[in-house]
Amino acid sequence: MSDETNPPAAPVAPRQRDMLAELRAMFDTLDPPRTIRIVDVDGNAYDLRGVLSARKTLAIVRAFDEIRDIEGLRSVRANGGAAELGRVVMALATDERVAGGLAKAFSIAHPEACAGPDGKPIDPLERFELAEVVAGLVPSFVRLAQRISRTLPTGAATTNSPPSDSGPSSGS
Repeated sequence: MSDETNPPAAPVAPRQRDMLAELRAMFDTLDPPRTIRIVDVDGNAYDLRGVLSARKTLAIVRAFDEIRDIEGLRSVRANGGAAELGRVVMALATDERVAGGLAKAFSIAHPEACAGPDGKPIDPLERFELAEVVAGLVPSFVRLAQRISRTLPTGAATTNSPPSDSGPSSGS
């Protein structure tokens, strides 16, 4: 008879632990707004929700998965400071498929901002600058990233720090 239990989590390497700590610290300093105001190319202002339902967030994440899977963009990696990040942003911003994916995500997140006078949808890339489209998506992603970063393993078991008393116990 074998005892089938989950194996203990692998220890987190010091470099990874430091990167996780930096990631958490960065997200903890951000305060995404509950609403955001964007302006279309005609000067009309739209107050959009910065908090979206789980269903909308999942649909948006799927739209971003489509962007991530675009052939030719997989090799672009942000791994080296502001200059590299600038190259990544330019590579992404100049690809029509990426812009289309952003428009799709924006349309899912804010259909009210994409409705024409007759109620029919308008392509957000025709109504807004690209920066405004991105700005309409950022708050919900920051919220999601904050929550995820707080759940990542810290590797505390591999350090000399005592275990935390916070949270429910597993009850043995």
